[in-house]
Order: sequence, then structure tokens, then C-alpha cells
Amino acid sequence: MNELIPVFAPDAGLSKRLDVEKVVLVFDKLEDTLESGSSHEREQSLHCVIVREARNLDLLTFEGIEHALPIALFVPAVGSIRIAISRAKVYSAFNLRIFLPALPRENLVHARILASLGIEMAVVIPQEEKDLPWDEISDLMHYAVYSPSRKGSIEPFERFVTRGDTQGVTAFGSPWFDDPERFIHIDAQGRLAFSKRDLEEGHFLQTRPEELSNLHQNEEYQGNLKRWQASFLRNSKCSYCAAWSACQGAYIESCSHDPRCEAFFSEMVEALDFRSQNRGRTKIWQS
Repeated sequence: MNELIPVFAPDAGLSKRLDVEKVVLVFDKLEDTLESGSSHEREQSLHCVIVREARNLDLLTFEGIEHALPIALFVPAVGSIRIAISRAKVYSAFNLRIFLPALPRENLVHARILASLGIEMAVVIPQEEKDLPWDEISDLMHYAVYSPSRKGSIEPFERFVTRGDTQGVTAFGSPWFDDPERFIHIDAQGRLAFSKRDLEEGHFLQTRPEELSNLHQNEEYQGNLKRWQASFLRNSKCSYCAAWSACQGAYIESCSHDPRCEAFFSEMVEALDFRSQNRGRTKIWQS
């Protein structure tokens, strides 16, 4: 079983409490990553940095940013697609993946355009959103998986079809660090949570950062990993979905409102079967 990687804002004190080899550091601004290396890499190596920007992509400059620094850049939107296209070579020069939310819908179009220019992209599909554009997400998935003209990969589709398990379950949200078998989120008080959403909603594990290296043996942790079983206990729509293994009930809030998610995840399973004999390569920090 892989070692869990903690995700937290830079904190030298917290870093010293963690008996792990790798960390993910979270920043609010791209320019703040200029200080990401020295003080934290003495304790652990850097898996990658997450930047959760409030600014659109077209307003960001990469001056002074280390080209080799692995960056997961979350932005609310592209802004001017014309400006973003003109900077395609700049983005491609960095160890960078750009994350866009699935809403507004134009983000899906922009993700496709930038991926066609060789930029590594991702579309975050929020579990809490009921009105998701499943048809447009499906169109983007088909482009990401089947199109020979695509140059840059698009998550979460790429990881799912290149590293998914055709015989078991796959953590669909792993590209945006929503995967408790790989990542644990920690707040400023040292409280542990399974995801960013759990962290924000105050759903914490009753354990300390010092115990992270042994968390796999923790009964509470193991019990939380089986939260998917609630779908069957409640006899929800997810309990008889043919594509359950793809999302494990993660989108039950959307499914209850709009059952098109079942068609989408069924198509994802078909895409996984299609690509299962042709496993792709991704950068180390994105594997």
C-alpha cells in the first residue's frame, strides 16, 4: 500500500511532525511558490505544489517560477482565451497542469482548446454540484480519450483510462487530490481530513499528524474508506448503477437530481476497457 501524502499549507512546525517522505504544499497565489522549496524540502521531498488562485489564468505571470517545480494550478476560469493561446509555449515550458472547474460550461471548451496546444489540463467535477453539464463533460472525455489530435492530456479522464482498474474501483477524483488512499488533507490546527471538502466542512479524523504513517491500520480510517457502502444500505440510485465502480457513489447528489451521470460513467468504463491495453505515461508527480 502506498504511503499517504499529506496536503497542507506551508507550516514548518507541522512539517516536522510528519513522518512521511513526500508532501503537497498548498498556496493561494502563484508567486507565493517562489518560497516553496528550501524550508520544507529539508523535512520531506515535494510531491508537488497546489496553487488555488482567485485570478483567471490570463492574469497570471510565471516570472521567476522554477520550470521544474511541479505545479497543480487551480484557476476559476481562463479569462481571455486569446491571451491564453498566445502564452501556450510559456505554459508548456513548466511542469504544470491547469485545473478548471466544470462550471461555467465555457471552461470545458477552453480546456479542450488548451489541451490541443499541448498544455496539460484538468477539469474538476465537483461532487456537491447538482446541475453538472454531463453531456458537455462526456464530449470532452471522448475528445480526451479518443482524439488523435489531442497533444496535452486532460484529467480526470487520462488517469482513469491509463491507470484505472478494469476489475475494481478507481478513485475518479484523485487528479485533484480527492483520494484518501493517496492523499490526506491537514488544516492549520493539524486536523486530518479525507478531502478538501471534508476539511472545509469540519469532518475530521480523530488522529494526530504524528500518526499519519500508521493511518492505514487505524480503524476509523478504514471505516471511512468504506463510506461507499452507504449507497447500498440506503438503496440509492447508485446502488444499482452499472458504472458504480467508476464513481463509487461520489456523485450521488447530482445523480438524485440528474441521472445523466450514469450514462457518462458507463462511457468512462468503456473508455477504460478501450485503453486498458495501451497504458499511457504521465509525469511522475501526476502518476
